[in-house]
Amino acid sequence: MPIMTSAFHEPRGLVLLGSTGSIGTQAIDVIERNRDRFRVKAISAGGGNLEALARQALTLDVEYVGIAADRAAAFEEAFRAEAGRRGAAGDVQVPAWQRAARAHPSFPGSANPEPGRPSTAGCTPP
Repeated sequence: MPIMTSAFHEPRGLVLLGSTGSIGTQAIDVIERNRDRFRVKAISAGGGNLEALARQALTLDVEYVGIAADRAAAFEEAFRAEAGRRGAAGDVQVPAWQRAARAHPSFPGSANPEPGRPSTAGCTPP
């Protein structure tokens, strides 16, 4: 029996983790060649290349960007700068928990940890 398909095809929604890395950029190349099949809803990266992340957010017209809490404000600045260069009125949401997380006592790295929780304030990855 043949498989029946609909004449109307909605693009598949995707979330890309590590979008500025090698695999992430290759995935974006495939997505851009198949815009009728895929729609990127959100991207995320560690924050090492904020300009590339801002370019991706605008090019892909994503709704959300996930980034390390301590890089969120710098990303928002890079995003506004890139949007300005393009003359775009782009908008993207960086979830509020990322901007506010460091203030919460249970967040690893908080300067004011809850009793019994270790603080990693001032620690950097090796």
